[in-house]
Amino acid sequence: MILNTHIQGIPCQVSVTHYTPADPGRITGPVDRCYPPEPAEVEFDVLDRRGRPAPWLERKMGDADARAVEQEIIAAHESAAAEAKAEARIEALEFKEWGAYA
Repeated sequence: MILNTHIQGIPCQVSVTHYTPADPGRITGPVDRCYPPEPAEVEFDVLDRRGRPAPWLERKMGDADARAVEQEIIAAHESAAAEAKAEARIEALEFKEWGAYA
């Protein structure tokens, strides 16, 4: 996944190399089956507007920029997952309707 973003006000792109969604954890039930929540894991490469690696821009990136880019990536993945879920529900309803008339 490649996203358009800004780092230090400079327009660029980021290529997501690794994404693991957040795990809300489990805090109910037997103690041996409980585990703490874990944050999302995000790794990305910084690219220029043409899609070429931009290590000079990556060096300029501060902690606030990195957090902002990570939040953009998480939001994009959550949005894509929600769209896929909605499409699956629609397809399931269409299949059920079709099956009723067969």
